[in-house]
Amino acid sequence: MTKSPVSKQQGFTLIEVMVAVAIIGVALPALIMSLLKQVDSIAYVRDKLEAQLVAENIMTELRIRNELTGEIPKKENGEKPMGERDWLWETDFKEYPQEELKGVFAIEIKVWLKDEGNDDPTREAKPQAIFYGALFKSEKVPIKVPKPENAPGQKSKASGSGSSGSGSLQGSQQTGGSGASGSNTNSQGSGG
Repeated sequence: MTKSPVSKQQGFTLIEVMVAVAIIGVALPALIMSLLKQVDSIAYVRDKLEAQLVAENIMTELRIRNELTGEIPKKENGEKPMGERDWLWETDFKEYPQEELKGVFAIEIKVWLKDEGNDDPTREAKPQAIFYGALFKSEKVPIKVPKPENAPGQKSKASGSGSSGSGSLQGSQQTGGSGASGSNTNSQGSGG
């Protein structure tokens, strides 16, 4: 019986191991840098989204104030919390010069993230969000809410059936809803 020859090589050579380590040494940092860029991109998008939400909240507050009081301020700024951080904002109002758009104001809302060391980034940093909108000057009278005992659609203690009270309540709800949407239509209709 003859023995089979034993192979001289049973593992990797030193050169093969060094080439593999060099490839990993080049690829691994590139992969880590790519992951870090993605994390930075996510933080950037989060900041942009939160700043946009702050600007939309400011615009909503301005529209409500305009609807209730007819007030259109010339310039405002302030601070608002959002997402466990503080945001600085600034508004600028300009009336459209066209005769057809008399009483319509363009609004620009800028939002910055408030930094620890810088209380006023508005002069130095580029805003995280800029929001544009329009308001029209209305001669609205503030809404008067009736007292509960005089509110339409409530059953009186002396008489009244359940169905008529219910129908009246639905009618008053529809009136309130259409009034709100009607004023939104007016504000949008005047702008375009």
